[in-house]
Amino acid sequence: MASKDWGIEIPGGFFDEERHIYRNPKGTIVPSSTQVLEINGLSDFSMVKPSDLEWKRQYGNAVHAAVEYLVAGDLDWDSLDENIISPVTGIECRLGEMKFEVEATEERRIATIGGMEFGMTLDLQGTILHKNVSRKAVIDIKTGSKFSKTWEWQVGSYLVPQEKVPLGWIGVVIQVDPEGDVTPHYVSNVDAAKREFQVLLATAIIKLNNGFARIGG
Repeated sequence: MASKDWGIEIPGGFFDEERHIYRNPKGTIVPSSTQVLEINGLSDFSMVKPSDLEWKRQYGNAVHAAVEYLVAGDLDWDSLDENIISPVTGIECRLGEMKFEVEATEERRIATIGGMEFGMTLDLQGTILHKNVSRKAVIDIKTGSKFSKTWEWQVGSYLVPQEKVPLGWIGVVIQVDPEGDVTPHYVSNVDAAKREFQVLLATAIIKLNNGFARIGG
């Protein structure tokens, strides 16, 4: 298969947006952070009605897209579906309280940990004011109604490729509900989150290599 069929070029490889498949420079398919969780049975939506799951997916995508435009200063509020105005407003207020300054949004790449590759798309990267100190941070937006430990592991994966900084990185999950109420979840131990994600990645790769799981149709 020629690289032109592998999707868009991203740092470390390629991404096929239509099939949501990441490949390394050799064309080998690698799991994404979310696929690692799915393969390990930690993100199972099989009991959710397909119609409800599709609505939730579209709703989450719409919120993420709006936030991307919001932090870039290009959001047209009049264009938003009324269902996402409250959550986007809530996120805007929270980011303002955190004094968030954006450096990157929706950044896709292939990262490596322990010699193993995986694909990732982080929501927001920049600086926040934490305990009156400016800190580098990775922020993940979640529209789910119930907190999940998997969110910390996912943020841990996003922290893997980040360069070392003097005070270290902060990982934050911003959970927002349809009414716009926001709950921030700070990853208390980013090193543990990265190590635990590494274990999950290794398990997922073993399953993929031995035919117990697959990526793509």
